[in-house]
Parts: sequence; structure tokens; C-alpha cells
Amino acid sequence: MWSFDGGDVWSGDIVQSSIDGHIYNVLVESFHKTYSDMFVKCYQLVIDDNTPAVYLSEVEVHVPVLQLQSIVFVDRNRPVLQLDGTMVSSKFFKLFTAQHHLKKQVEGSSGKYYKVKISPIILFTDDTSGNSSKQFNAYESWSMRCASMSFKDRSSIENFHFLGALKREVKMWPAVDNEYVIVMAPLMWIVADSPCHSELC
Repeated sequence: MWSFDGGDVWSGDIVQSSIDGHIYNVLVESFHKTYSDMFVKCYQLVIDDNTPAVYLSEVEVHVPVLQLQSIVFVDRNRPVLQLDGTMVSSKFFKLFTAQHHLKKQVEGSSGKYYKVKISPIILFTDDTSGNSSKQFNAYESWSMRCASMSFKDRSSIENFHFLGALKREVKMWPAVDNEYVIVMAPLMWIVADSPCHSELC
């Protein structure tokens, strides 16, 4: 995702962009950084209101994000074809028709989406129950904390999640953003003092 002028551009979005002094519609695939400049990897789209189909060039283009101008809203039920009229590959069909899995609308708002952050996690368990309590079974009650947050923030109850949350994204409250964000948390390391962790390592 990339934000500009109050708008958020996601993988799969269509935006107007300036390329070699001309304005084109492009289908966004991803963002990357080269040295200190941010670029979007995208594919040119031809949208003609007089034809039912949308035409896509499968030749990738790398455009500086500063050349993105505005988001274009297109009916995603329209057929998407290559410039020669043949079907696009399944990769491009999915990119055109499917919404990014992390694009989640803020509850109670219209048109506003959660920010997304990638944050490493620490797994922690403490064998305080001696494995005698079903409620606090040290073999099954792993919890996780965000390693990249300050101690105060990662110890906050709003940011304390159980291991099951690894299977999907979770909403967290970082103080620096002062709002909920969607967090994807790759496993960083394990902190443990029970026999359970030896099974995972």
C-alpha cells in the first residue's frame, strides 16, 4: 500500500500515472525501493467506455510513486483482455478482479481503510502453572508480543494476542499512529522456559 493526497493505493488498484510525459491508466502489482526512490510495478491498461472489455499490456512498467496522480474506479466485472484481444493469464485476471486480502475497511467509515504494518513478534510462554491447569496449559497457551514496539506499547493489553492470531492479521494500537492498524507479524524468535518450546525449535 502507498498513501498520497489522502488516498491509499493498493496492489490491484488502477491509477492514473504520468509516464514519459503522457497520462496512462495502470494496474498496480507491487511497490519497491531502488536506492532512496519508491517505485510501483504496474501494467498499462486501456479503458474505453465504448467497449465492454478492459485491455491490459502484460509488459511490466516501473513508475516512481511521485508520478501517481489519482485512483481510477473501474467495474471489475468487465472482461480483461490482452491488447491483441486474447485472454490474460490467470495472474493478471486475479490481480484485476480480486481485492488485496489485507485491504480492510475501518469499521463505521466509508472509504477509509486500516493502515497495514509488518511487525516481527516474540513468542513467550511461562510454565507457571506446572502444566496442571487446563485454563493456563503451558503447552498450549503461547502468547505473542510485537518485538518492534516499545516495552510500554508491546505490554499494553490492546497489543497482547494469542498464538492463534498468527494465522491471520490482527488489529493493534501503536501509540505513534494513535489509531488501530492491521498488523502482519512474522515470527522473530521464541522466549520460553517450558518443554513445549523444544518441540517448536
